[in-house]
Amino acid sequence: MANQIKQDAWWQSFYEDTPFELYLARTDAAELEETIAFLRDKLKLVAGATIFDQCCGLGGMSIPLAKLGA
Repeated sequence: MANQIKQDAWWQSFYEDTPFELYLARTDAAELEETIAFLRDKLKLVAGATIFDQCCGLGGMSIPLAKLGA
């Protein structure tokens, strides 16, 4: 029975054991700037634009976009 409970709650240990910070943190500032420029250009973002950033993680892209006024 305990094994069944552990299997039913697989996600608890998954999120506790997986170092998501390593995957979410952006360490390359140039890459982030390039990504933000791409989004600004392709989405035609202007100051005051509304953006829905679902599952944005640590805000690596939504914070710079907010600083641009979106």
